[in-house]
Amino acid sequence: MSFNSKHVNLDFVREWMSYDPLQGKFFWKKKRQGAKVGKEVGCVVDSRRVSKSGKVLYVRYRAMRINGVTHQAHRVIWTYHEGPIPHGKQIDHIDGDGLNNVITNLRLVDISQQAKNKPKSSVNTSNYVGVFRYKAGWGASISVDGKVIGLGTFDSKLEAAKARWYAEQKYGFHKNHGRLLPRARNFSLKNIDCGVDN
Repeated sequence: MSFNSKHVNLDFVREWMSYDPLQGKFFWKKKRQGAKVGKEVGCVVDSRRVSKSGKVLYVRYRAMRINGVTHQAHRVIWTYHEGPIPHGKQIDHIDGDGLNNVITNLRLVDISQQAKNKPKSSVNTSNYVGVFRYKAGWGASISVDGKVIGLGTFDSKLEAAKARWYAEQKYGFHKNHGRLLPRARNFSLKNIDCGVDN
């Protein structure tokens, strides 16, 4: 299943849906093909993706269908408030919760900025992002713009974590980078069933 964000039919959204800014959710304001007035639009999608480096990433967000086209709700909400999303830009959830679509939790970023606000990998064993066992001690590294930068080797895990923290500050990583998020259930994008335009 692919997602489309370029052609959100805002006339349809405004006519058929109401947006609650406190909850960050769309609700049906008219009855439509099985969707009741007041019902939240769309469905929750849990998926598992594997990054280029082989890390398993769990993603959870809300999807919605508008005139037969599936959209990610956060992208519709951004377009509803701010206008079209420029080519090459992404919508980032500041707190990392893909279901928290309150407009103040969304920001327009490029891919490198979004990479600086990622949760800790599920395969991390040190409990610190970018810190790993290295020979008899600990190593630290950071990826910036697709390049891995070695930060050195250290006698303790805490020293390596401190070096990593300073590097995150230097390279402008978001304060939430490396936070723990609940694991999403393992669903395939093929299993999305949001119904007909809901």
